[in-house]
Amino acid sequence: MRRARFAVGLVLASTAGFLLLAPGPRASVAVNEMAAIWPYLLAIFAIASGFVALTDPRRLLGPLVLAIISLVGVAYRNHSLKSYIIAYWPLALLIAAAVMTLGGHTARMPTRLAAVAWTTRWVLRDQLSQSLRVTCVLGAVHIDLRDTTLAGDSVATITTIGGCVWMKIPAHWPVVLDGLPSALVPIEERGRRDAIDMDSSKLRLRSGGAAGYVVVERW
Repeated sequence: MRRARFAVGLVLASTAGFLLLAPGPRASVAVNEMAAIWPYLLAIFAIASGFVALTDPRRLLGPLVLAIISLVGVAYRNHSLKSYIIAYWPLALLIAAAVMTLGGHTARMPTRLAAVAWTTRWVLRDQLSQSLRVTCVLGAVHIDLRDTTLAGDSVATITTIGGCVWMKIPAHWPVVLDGLPSALVPIEERGRRDAIDMDSSKLRLRSGGAAGYVVVERW
């Protein structure tokens, strides 16, 4: 989180420096450029969020709304698209209805967790799956595994790109690295270590990505 705050602060400082050089003209240029490109930036974010939301179909509604907003923005900047928007908006409504209808219920024990530019929190229960994949891009994922059990070794593959992953685990679980971890994603282990049972099933961690970090906290 400190890295995220540093990055945001750096962006704000750079923006302020850019505007202070010539407040009037530069501010006007910045505003005009943002007014021109914001629909496309929103569309890119919606596409990325949509791919991640495939892990849970119910989350597709959010990216779909963003995509519609960005499309409307593009339409108002490009008058030739207005007729297409008017003609095909019922199709977008049908897609939204299908997503809501087919979303169903999330599996009790998911095998894939993901977040893009937001924070998600998961409290998992019962038996942990043998393979758990966590993807975090410019966001944070909080995973509470304190109410889960290990029926055998489980592998948690964590990929972070500018993101943070926190895992709360029972104090007695042994945690071992499975393969070489990413040199750009530090892994920190916190909490009590006196209760670790090395003879029990293990949680194996695999890390990948860049500019993120992983925290495993024992409870």
